[in-house]
Amino acid sequence: MTLMSKYPKDFRKLIYSGSMDNIADSLYGVAFLLGLVKIYHIKADSLSLFVLVGMLPSLLAFLYSPFLAKIKRTKEWLLFFRGLYFVVAFLVMLSFYWHVSVGYLYLYNLLFSLLASLQAALQTRLVPEILQNKNELIERSVDIQYFTGNTLDILSNFVASLLLGIMSYLAVIQLSFPFFVLAFLFILKLEGVGQKQNDQFEKLPPLKSLLVSSKLFFQRKSASQIIMIEAFLSGALDLLSTLAPLYLVSLKVDLKWLGVILALQRAADFTGALLAPYVSIEHKRFFCIDYIFSGTAFLLIFIIPQFYIKLILLYLGFVLVGISGNIFEKMIYQEYTQLDFSVVSTLVTSLYSFFGVLFLLVPQFYSNIVGLGLVLNSLTILFGIIIFFQGKKA
Repeated sequence: MTLMSKYPKDFRKLIYSGSMDNIADSLYGVAFLLGLVKIYHIKADSLSLFVLVGMLPSLLAFLYSPFLAKIKRTKEWLLFFRGLYFVVAFLVMLSFYWHVSVGYLYLYNLLFSLLASLQAALQTRLVPEILQNKNELIERSVDIQYFTGNTLDILSNFVASLLLGIMSYLAVIQLSFPFFVLAFLFILKLEGVGQKQNDQFEKLPPLKSLLVSSKLFFQRKSASQIIMIEAFLSGALDLLSTLAPLYLVSLKVDLKWLGVILALQRAADFTGALLAPYVSIEHKRFFCIDYIFSGTAFLLIFIIPQFYIKLILLYLGFVLVGISGNIFEKMIYQEYTQLDFSVVSTLVTSLYSFFGVLFLLVPQFYSNIVGLGLVLNSLTILFGIIIFFQGKKA
């Protein structure tokens, strides 16, 4: 009996759909960036603007959470958004083929990001619906979702990069289309998903619904504190990763090592996904350990001069980051059973995007990566110590 056979057929279809979507996104995403550079000769400032425009739907996700909370037919709306997702990808291909104004690409990038955010929120809700809100089954399902997601992220991005060496970016975009269609078909085949029941926000006006759901979200003090810290640290880590090439230059290390560093990070994430199912520590205690040890590992990278030791510390730090993603998802399902999971998803997405945008602006005022590394990783350790003493008081 395989691991997946223990779960309902609908859950397996959901995993297969997510996997196909993951592959399609990787093929499309890599080819999209290459098309922008080749056709429009886009510069660094325009590319950063593209990234910021693409982040807007995630940043403002909390605003459409009341709309998602009122949706009852989750499957039908997910199919609708997936269909539009395919249409936007197709329009992008046509835009590249006809060399339309780059302004259209900004619009399509915005729409693509919005649809991705909506789909992710509804798919988060589908998991407990399919697993009939059985907590133990939901928790174990996170291991499968997280492992398949990490594995396919690594493999599909690698394959997409290889394909661009032998195929045109237009051909790679076209290659993503069958996977978009398969993702749609697996959702279409879901059989045991009915209407959402017992919607506590159904009769509330949108603003009131948003305020009530936000209040309930932050009432879970332990979970919301960790979510805020994770969002902050995610933005900080993204900033340090973005500035990594400058750090290599400051060390007088050849930039060809950047590929090795990215591969090492992916390998560490993958190792974390493998180890996560065997970690059964209560989530608050885990994040206390995570912040202290991963913060220390990343801090030492900026202190210890030996380059190979830096690589080892990088790997160890990202193994913990890889495990924490799994524990984080389990915490969400454990702590927020009183809230619609699509609403929780949009609130979390907005927090992550807020700090992501905030940290993208930091280099405009301060760009010393060593100084940033020392301060941000010291803060990580401090967060772990604070959570430790909070546990002692409790």
